[in-house]
Amino acid sequence: MDITVENPVANTVALAGVAFTDTYPAGLTGALTATASPAGCTGTLTAAAGSLALTGGVVPVATTCTYAVTVTGRPGGAKLNSTGAVTSTNAARRGGGRARPERLRGTDGGEELCAGNDRRRRDLNAHHHGEQPARSEPKGT
Repeated sequence: MDITVENPVANTVALAGVAFTDTYPAGLTGALTATASPAGCTGTLTAAAGSLALTGGVVPVATTCTYAVTVTGRPGGAKLNSTGAVTSTNAARRGGGRARPERLRGTDGGEELCAGNDRRRRDLNAHHHGEQPARSEPKGT
């Protein structure tokens, strides 16, 4: 599963203090390691069996950072996943609320979820890998 945070080219400074927590629904289990890419995307990623969290993240200008973890599901069937708010200590509020729940495909065999490369977008700009697009609250001023 990928969660991405985008700092648009229109911004003139890196996003700092980026943070989110994604607590998985019952039946989903995440690997105990996670990755961040590309280079320059920093912060502390904490991967646990039931969640993924980022604290102190930095997203350079005109960059989309991807935070990835392998997620498996038991029993099979659709799972709903929703991240908490994606925040930054130096960005104006850009949709900041929770993402709409995601549908993730699971299998009885514990296969990796989110096969393929379908990424959906939301503003402060978290992206999720799944069937349904995540939606943000209306942009604030």
